[in-house]
Amino acid sequence: LIDVWQNVPFVFLLLYASLQSVSENQYEAARIDGASEAKTFVRIALPMIKPGIGALAIFTFVNLRLVAATTGSIVVSDTRK
Repeated sequence: LIDVWQNVPFVFLLLYASLQSVSENQYEAARIDGASEAKTFVRIALPMIKPGIGALAIFTFVNLRLVAATTGSIVVSDTRK
């Protein structure tokens, strides 16, 4: 729960910014070609936001230490021995 409250705004802003970076011309070209909304998302938007999704994956992996520290449910070795 802590991780959710801490990271949801960051995730939302990163994905929102990634989606805003997709050019309107690409969406317009897909509409002219007759692509559906779902196909437009899969073929145009998703490949353009993959770097943002990758950054979120790395960020989430790094933040697993917070979950481990608060719940004790994820095994993380202590390297300070």
